[in-house]
Amino acid sequence: MNTTNDAVAHVMRLIKDEYTEMPGQSLTMPQMQRLYNLYDTTCAVAVNQHVADGFLARRGRQYIRF
Repeated sequence: MNTTNDAVAHVMRLIKDEYTEMPGQSLTMPQMQRLYNLYDTTCAVAVNQHVADGFLARRGRQYIRF
């Protein structure tokens, strides 16, 4: 696994932990970028993977736990 994959995996864990701890969480991509202090690309890759995995769903601009 390379550094980029490690970073995305770390961000995915942060997001999953946050949404697991607070199931009613509803955040936009810019809010997640600020909350986790992330570059937009890293955040987008992690969030989009969670959507593809069925963990998160997009409702308008918000991402919620599915």
